[in-house]
Amino acid sequence: MSDFDQETMTQLRLIYQDMRWLADRDHVGPKRARAWYSAVMNRTVGKKVCFFTGKVSEKAVLQRKNLVFEHFERLSSSLSQLLEKHKESNASEDEGFNDFVNLIKKCERVNITTNKENDEIKKAEGNYEKAGVVLIDWSDIKCQNAIRAFKKKIAGGNIANAKEFL
Repeated sequence: MSDFDQETMTQLRLIYQDMRWLADRDHVGPKRARAWYSAVMNRTVGKKVCFFTGKVSEKAVLQRKNLVFEHFERLSSSLSQLLEKHKESNASEDEGFNDFVNLIKKCERVNITTNKENDEIKKAEGNYEKAGVVLIDWSDIKCQNAIRAFKKKIAGGNIANAKEFL
């Protein structure tokens, strides 16, 4: 994955500054502050930072509905932990921002699963075997209806490398 362009880096810095400010508020804290990125501002940078891995679950191929982008590196919880760490250590803005960008590069990679599978993966703390989820490669999907459903999901999502799959 390449480095982000200057405009994206500027947007990410502003988002990080806002999250740090929110995390320092007693009535907000790190867990809620991370929602500023994951639920609000992600829409502004997602098409530049989120990458589809080309992996889909077998159930998603069969079901072709209730599809979600599953952040297998657990983006939300990782952001919360990072903000907590930065709050406790009083990390400098530059140090904190660099950690944030590295986390985004690591965690903004997604597979396609069903919503139920995503919940099961969370419960199993990312253990696909324990969650009963089997991933297959995009190139191994033979069902044209499934491919159309996935293309529709990718086209409608904030996916930086969408053109590779459309």
